[in-house]
Amino acid sequence: MKKEHNSNQRISLNLKLYLIIILFLSIKLFHLFIQKGITWDGAVYIAMGKYIFSLGKIGLWEPARPIIWPLLLGLISKTGLNIIILTRLAELLFSLGCIILTYTITKEVFEEKIATIATLFLALSPTFLLYSSSTLTGIPSTFFALASIYYLINKKYYLTGLFIGLSTMTRFLQLLITIPITITILLQIKNNKHKLKKIIKQIRNLAYGFLTITIPYLILNIRLYKNPIYPFLMQSFMTKYTGWIYHQPFQFYILNLIKENPLILFSIIGIIIIIRQTINKKDIKKTTILGPLIIFFIFFSSIAHKETRFIITFLPYLYMITAYGIIKTLNTLKNKKILYTIMIFLTLIWVISEITQIKIPNYKEYDEFQDYIEKIPQNENIWITNPIFIVNSNKKPEELIYYPIYNSKKIDKLKENIEKANHILIDTCDILPCQAYDEKCNEKNKELFKILKEKLSTSYKEEKYGCKQLIFSS
Repeated sequence: MKKEHNSNQRISLNLKLYLIIILFLSIKLFHLFIQKGITWDGAVYIAMGKYIFSLGKIGLWEPARPIIWPLLLGLISKTGLNIIILTRLAELLFSLGCIILTYTITKEVFEEKIATIATLFLALSPTFLLYSSSTLTGIPSTFFALASIYYLINKKYYLTGLFIGLSTMTRFLQLLITIPITITILLQIKNNKHKLKKIIKQIRNLAYGFLTITIPYLILNIRLYKNPIYPFLMQSFMTKYTGWIYHQPFQFYILNLIKENPLILFSIIGIIIIIRQTINKKDIKKTTILGPLIIFFIFFSSIAHKETRFIITFLPYLYMITAYGIIKTLNTLKNKKILYTIMIFLTLIWVISEITQIKIPNYKEYDEFQDYIEKIPQNENIWITNPIFIVNSNKKPEELIYYPIYNSKKIDKLKENIEKANHILIDTCDILPCQAYDEKCNEKNKELFKILKEKLSTSYKEEKYGCKQLIFSS
């Protein structure tokens, strides 16, 4: 009878996971039918994929980007089908992977009840839903990071390192997850020589897995840039000098997370309990969840550039600990049945509220630019301010006006080479306003546009989304 009861309970809990997945997919498939446009970064990754598989004949290349996502999207582009739709579907599969891994990890580290709550919160998170078909690297890299945590819990250290490598090569900042993972392994150390040798072996196997993925990439960087870490340096430079319009105060993520789901306040209780257990070495396993949450939250809060999409990196860990805090709180109170009923009622209200307020992830469209690009003869010199212009084409722009940063130095370079350009496609919102510290930028920008109007014909001029859209041709 007991086995039958456990079997029924397992089926019931699995059913809850299936229902969460069905609910998530219902929302996302609805989105896919009416979703428009593509993100800037998504267009870059698609174009990079084309660049890789055409050996540089089409698409574009940005050295500051990691390589795994462009490789995957390049493979997808070889099908000849609609690349944007297929890319969204690919990211949707990674989103499902994040949901399933969140449930699996939480179930192993905590319990099934907590796993169900954490998974529900993640699947219906407005931020997660919004970006689960955005063609960005946040969700794929988080999937690989969660996989590394899963294998760490199951003591498969080579696979842990392998998935850390995949996560890092999908999004560089995921490299930070090595810090809490290494600390978690080291916390096992006791005054025992045999134990220390075992931990050294675990770290070595983890390193082997990580290097399996990263060494080929470093060798490629030496061949391309004569510097194995050049893309990392470029990414650091761009993090420092771009995205200044997204600068926000330290409390940005705290306020937005509470707005998204007020129940995350229970994560404070979960964090306190886990820290106590870790100090007393009662349950070190939970640090595998707490570590990534703390390291990523501190990192993203400390940098000036803040966007809600960045929280996806630590959102699964946050909801695991939130669910843990909720259950631990309820277990300490009297009249549990009444309190559970109230909690379920409040959760249902939250679910209904989220479903009715979920944003459809639509982005700016550039049909005029894309149509114009298609008509340009192959091998003519094209300059662009936005990678979305070429996302549906098999063209290769010779100049990325926006890259790595639009400033006085970049404008001077553009003015020197303007005679080489056959077609220049500009959306002023892609490059303006100039950064405050660059005092000469605005004046030089006016000079550049004056030269463009004098030396080239204006083939298209329109104002959309509060931006000036222009096409100059020779």
